[in-house]
Amino acid sequence: MDYAEARSWYLGLERFGSKLGLDAVAALLGRLGDPHTRFSIVHVTGTNGKGSTAAMMASILRSAGYRTGLFISPHLSTWRESISLDGEKIGQQEAAAIMTQVRAACEAVERKGPRHPTQFEALTAAGFTYFADSDANFAVVEVGIGGRRDATNIVTPEVAIITNISLEHTAILGDTVEKIAAEKAGIIKPGCAVVTAATGAALRVIEERSHEVGASLTIVGRDVTYKPLESGIEGQSFLVHGRAGTYALTSPLIGDHQVVNAATAVAAAESLLTRRFNIPGTAIVRGIGEVRWPGRLEVVQLSPLVLLDGAKDAEAAHALRRAIDKIPRRHLIAVIGISSDKDIPSMVREIGGAADLVIATSHRVVSRTATSTVIAEEVRKLGKPVEAVPRVADAVRRALDLAGPEDVILIAGSVFLIGEARECWHPAEL
Repeated sequence: MDYAEARSWYLGLERFGSKLGLDAVAALLGRLGDPHTRFSIVHVTGTNGKGSTAAMMASILRSAGYRTGLFISPHLSTWRESISLDGEKIGQQEAAAIMTQVRAACEAVERKGPRHPTQFEALTAAGFTYFADSDANFAVVEVGIGGRRDATNIVTPEVAIITNISLEHTAILGDTVEKIAAEKAGIIKPGCAVVTAATGAALRVIEERSHEVGASLTIVGRDVTYKPLESGIEGQSFLVHGRAGTYALTSPLIGDHQVVNAATAVAAAESLLTRRFNIPGTAIVRGIGEVRWPGRLEVVQLSPLVLLDGAKDAEAAHALRRAIDKIPRRHLIAVIGISSDKDIPSMVREIGGAADLVIATSHRVVSRTATSTVIAEEVRKLGKPVEAVPRVADAVRRALDLAGPEDVILIAGSVFLIGEARECWHPAEL
């Protein structure tokens, strides 16, 4: 297949929906020669911060001299962003070649059983195959949903990272924090190192699972601590007190929550030291300092200041509100777009509550977006002025028309919204 054919085939796999379980992905990877066994793995799950933490971890490993793959989801612009090597997403030619292999393997699995792999299972297999064929030393792998039954959980990691846990995907993962924690703790394998920033009931579940399988556990906030220092639009500085040393760090990622994510990545890097990998302190400092993670309080314009943030749920929106409250401005105009399965009232209260004016919009994934009208109605309950502008590009233009040079425009909510809004500054990619 050429790239256009490969992309069309991959996007068409959406018809198979989402299915949890490891049988199909195990059969698929078996057809491809079990590529996931040919490099070391850091496996990352959690409710929020897992993508940022994974990006930081990959940056640290690259800085330490390891050829490093990064597998994340969802993407912002092109599905190829989900598969990157040493900071560069897979190219169209390489993607076409890999997906040609994956398609043949999928068809064989469909014939022999158990079933045709899903789109995410095919993406997972493509990522692992690309990393193996490229002689990666490490891959940092973010789960899709949960952990225990997620397609990525076919791996045996050196380090399992669980960032934090709150209620999400309750119809799939369970209706209590404890049930969700049990699902996410499923990535903990016998003898691996575990790092978590979880607290409360979720932490107790993780502690029990770690003890049960003989995995060593590091708790961020207890074993590894952190202290914010200075912050601004250009980034922030902070200290992390690890088990192996103290690190004076700077990061281009802003928000207090990114300090916690950085401490989690540092703890994971130190865990690799105990497993005889060479991760010098200089690599930790450089890796955190050089990380890039688009769509997370990303500055895309300075006058007026425009920030993009994929605060996908109520907890992430709360963290965003804390960060936004520290940014000086004359007025704040918020462009809000939220997926329909989220806690829309809570997210609107957090994001809209900080704004002087809200522009409600709808992202283009029609099957999943809340309408601009629904969002606008929630904003009105706050007593805030609001406009409903259905198309994202029109909503962004309206915000830019209204903003003065000392104002701030915050575009926030669904990752799908952020991907679409970024196209106003960065051309879309296939």
